[in-house]
Amino acid sequence: MKHITRTLSLVLTLALLLGTLLCLPLTAAAASDDGISFGSSSLYTAAKPYSSTPTTFEAWINLPKSAASGRAGIILGNYGDAVPCINFEIHPNGRPRLYWSDTSGTTDWIFTNVNVCTGEWLHLTIVRDEAKNEVRCYVDGALAATLKITKDTRDLRCTEPFVLGGDWRAENSMFFRGRIRSVAVYSDVRTEDEINGDMIEPDLDDALIAHYDLSTLTEDGLLEDLSGNGYDIKKGKQVVWIPEEDKEPVTDFDYTFVAVGDTQVLAQKHQDRFHLVYDWIMDNKDEKNIKFVMGLGDITETSADKEWEIAMENILRMEGVIPFSLVRGNHDSTATFNRYFPYDEYEYLVDGTYGESMINSWQKFTVGNRKYIVFTLDYGASDAVLNWAADIIEKHPDYNVILTTHCYLFRDGTTLDQGDVCPPATTGGHNNGDHMWDKLVKNHENIVLVLNGHDPCSRIVTSQDEGENGNIVTQMLIDAQGVDASMGGLGMVAALHFSEDSDEIQVEYYSTFKEQYFRPENQFTVTLDFVGEDPIDESRREEGEQPPVDEQPSEEDPTPDDGEKEPVDDDTVNEQHSETVGVSGLILIIIIAAVIIVALVVALVIVVLKSKKAK
Repeated sequence: MKHITRTLSLVLTLALLLGTLLCLPLTAAAASDDGISFGSSSLYTAAKPYSSTPTTFEAWINLPKSAASGRAGIILGNYGDAVPCINFEIHPNGRPRLYWSDTSGTTDWIFTNVNVCTGEWLHLTIVRDEAKNEVRCYVDGALAATLKITKDTRDLRCTEPFVLGGDWRAENSMFFRGRIRSVAVYSDVRTEDEINGDMIEPDLDDALIAHYDLSTLTEDGLLEDLSGNGYDIKKGKQVVWIPEEDKEPVTDFDYTFVAVGDTQVLAQKHQDRFHLVYDWIMDNKDEKNIKFVMGLGDITETSADKEWEIAMENILRMEGVIPFSLVRGNHDSTATFNRYFPYDEYEYLVDGTYGESMINSWQKFTVGNRKYIVFTLDYGASDAVLNWAADIIEKHPDYNVILTTHCYLFRDGTTLDQGDVCPPATTGGHNNGDHMWDKLVKNHENIVLVLNGHDPCSRIVTSQDEGENGNIVTQMLIDAQGVDASMGGLGMVAALHFSEDSDEIQVEYYSTFKEQYFRPENQFTVTLDFVGEDPIDESRREEGEQPPVDEQPSEEDPTPDDGEKEPVDDDTVNEQHSETVGVSGLILIIIIAAVIIVALVVALVIVVLKSKKAK
């Protein structure tokens, strides 16, 4: 009997051990389901901007090793179309990064010797310590790396709310490629001891700005800010694309001007799509009664012959069909511009130029009962060019003047000045936007519209300011280079629809690649103060939208093109993951139970047989 008992005990022990071993993968699977994952179609956005600047950023994250092959995404950020902005993120090779941008420029710290794409849960902290001129990175509460602060990184009062697991870029292209369990941000410099304490439970002191425990996310997408400061996060959809059938068509207009912002990304990286812009223009010239097409500079990215060839091959399709103008941007060299758009060959297109070059030109024409002059002004045009333009404008007081140049308005709705990103006065030009306003634009009653590119922005930024003569000047920034870089080349066109009996113009922003309208806020109506008509009511002036984004795409290292794959919705990711874990877990439990039962039966059979033999 004792022999039988010992045998049964041994069998049960082995069965339990086997069950435990088999249960380990199940436990790991359950642990990996902690936190939430993210996708491109949803935004987790705070209810309001933080009232103080985060100095310490903490998060529990889990990134697969494969995420190190590219940018692993944003943990918490508000980069987009406004400055100031801050991003707490993971760069290629799993390197933690703190990105810091204001009107004085951009600073970022990338911890090149740290890799957080481990496939395991870890606690990541970045601390900005102004007193010691250091930015420190901690992994699991231990100091991993330190970088120096080499310029002023003053506190930033960001006007845009923060996004969890992404930022404000269209289609949330930099969404986090792993899972996040919790995030906390503080206004003070956290010590190593404090960080280790925060790993267990964030300290609810006065320095805590916001704390999010993602396990508390409700079914309706609400994530409470556990600091009590009211920065609750709500999950919502980002409306980026409007199908043509879902948009009310603009029909009450007489003619259209088209503006084509910076095409540099198309010319360099998506040459097979460049033709789509001019296909659309040529196909719609009659239906939309397109009377003029205005380029806004940076035709190319590197001014290489291959880029110019593809660009001019398509642009010159308009020659003799639709009047057009071209602007030189800072990425287009003067010599190459003159070689591909030579004065001797194309002088006939315009009414005059500054010198024997098409870079600074003007042409006048009449549409219906309105007279227009369109100027092209060089990047950061010189005083001599501005004086030349002023003389022509003064001699044509009954013409509505449209100035086109590469750099003038900044993304915050103010004229670009020396404190903004890439000012012409120190980057190959002479006058910044504020200089051009003071020296030319504000002084002439018949300047009604100024258009420019240069500053990448997913919005058409529009502002209106009063000139010296009481007239209202409308100014627009139209530049698709940022979205072309992050979303794979959209072939954007801005259509400005005019009516002969109205001082309103209706604006549409359209992707010739997607064949859809881009963002609801880019479809709008604005009133121009045309010459010879009653000035518009100042109450209808549009204020410049508040800042945000951005640096040049080259500074932001845009996401590599992933081809034409449809973005995966984060709800789908979570559902698929949960379903997979649930089904596989159930199967595993059944297998374990079956193994244990079989083991017990076999053991009992052996014991019984041995017992009979012994008798």
